[in-house]
Amino acid sequence: MRWDKIVFIIIIVLMLFVNSKVRIYDIFLKQILVYRNYRNNRISIWDLMCFIIFPLVLAVMSVFCFHYLVTPRLAGSLTDILALIFTILFGYEAIIAERGDSLFADNKDEQSDNAKDKNSSVNLKVLQRTAQETYITIINATLLSLIGLINAVILTLIAEDKVELIETLSVLEFFLLFMLVMQLMMITKRTIKVVDNLNKKSNSK
Repeated sequence: MRWDKIVFIIIIVLMLFVNSKVRIYDIFLKQILVYRNYRNNRISIWDLMCFIIFPLVLAVMSVFCFHYLVTPRLAGSLTDILALIFTILFGYEAIIAERGDSLFADNKDEQSDNAKDKNSSVNLKVLQRTAQETYITIINATLLSLIGLINAVILTLIAEDKVELIETLSVLEFFLLFMLVMQLMMITKRTIKVVDNLNKKSNSK
């Protein structure tokens, strides 16, 4: 490997993983905590398999078993799609951040009213936790779409004779896409759950 490539990689690592204001692995760690079981508060192995392990297996199989590669034409299309997803998620993230007080803050009056009702208090905590975890997942999905977008752009610039590099980046791209699809489905389901609960809460007043 040429020295300029090594310097390039080192600079990227320093920017993304060393700077305390960026450190993208903190976001990934928080996302893993989202996969906790509500009953025992432990990391769900099944969720880890569905959201991480299975997407990785499918990505590897897509490239090395079914011989699907991300061609420059496909990478160009993915660039447009991921850019659109990134824009939508970023806007969604901004909306939730703006209304954070109503979604995440503890409603003291309601908690005092529900103090005698254990089930209502538990439901309120579950709603708040669901909203917080949905926000974390939106941030993580936004980051995945950005990484996938950058990877797709890189794939459009690689020469066709570098097969091994194309295969490696294709696995990464498929892995990101499969994870992104799963997280978008979870965001959709949990958003509906949060909105339904907020509507029930407003109608009961």
